[in-house]
Amino acid sequence: MIVSLVLSVFVSLAPGYTASFKQICAFGDSLTDTGNLYNATFGITPDSAHYYLGRFSNGPVWVEYFDQLGGGVPLQVFAYGGARTGNEAMPLGLLSQVQVFVQTTPIYPETLLTIWAGANDFFMGDGDFHKSVRNIMAALELLATHGAKMILVMNLVDLGATPALNRDPAAANAGRTFPLLFNDDLKREIAEFRARHPWIKLDLFDTFSAFRDLLAHPGVFGFRNTTDPCPSYGHDFSNRYGYVFWDDRHPTTEAHSVLARMVFNAFYHDVTQAPASSSSGQKQPRKPVQDDMNSDMLEGR
Repeated sequence: MIVSLVLSVFVSLAPGYTASFKQICAFGDSLTDTGNLYNATFGITPDSAHYYLGRFSNGPVWVEYFDQLGGGVPLQVFAYGGARTGNEAMPLGLLSQVQVFVQTTPIYPETLLTIWAGANDFFMGDGDFHKSVRNIMAALELLATHGAKMILVMNLVDLGATPALNRDPAAANAGRTFPLLFNDDLKREIAEFRARHPWIKLDLFDTFSAFRDLLAHPGVFGFRNTTDPCPSYGHDFSNRYGYVFWDDRHPTTEAHSVLARMVFNAFYHDVTQAPASSSSGQKQPRKPVQDDMNSDMLEGR
């Protein structure tokens, strides 16, 4: 079931459909990194025996699936595994990524800019969620100054649900509290940003709720285990047992694909769905993902 679900996600839109964006530039941490940290460390991190082609997973990450759903437009990823939200030098923090980007890359009206960061400020930082949100807002202001017109921001998931924390009640509670405070602060700040920049289409995706729904209804999405690292970790890149998590912090590529579909449907849930390709190569009707689980996850639209 996992295999067929991924195949149904990793397809382009039908001929004639045009996404509202024609380029994607993505910023963030290991949840979005497609090999930047791997290249910067000359193939040391992440370990290629445990992680797929520089991704912190067993396959492509969410933004790659999202890009394919949007038609396979040019994708540039500036995210680094281990990145925090500040101007750290290595791995490049979110602010540093955006600073490098605006100095080297033009922003076109049809460029979609994505930001998903903040988890490492909890895992490796001082836990100051106000500072994390201020860093994200500084990155958004910098992008606005350089002509951004379309931005997607992802809030944080429940970090306490990860295998790294979910077995210790105190740790799990801390891992849940940080994202809740972070997400509330981010939502308020983004509302003010929208008021200052009404010409920018900024969408805030409620990743916390999306991932909560995935964990609460794993069978709907083809998963069996929502609490442990995948037993294939360190052996091969398969997920034959239907695990949500690849290691103790990162999702499997199958979970990434489900998240990408949720994000995509939140943007385009009223658009007629394109036919998906089955594993046999024949066209099959694409079943819409449950609208009650993702159509309301864009906050403030």
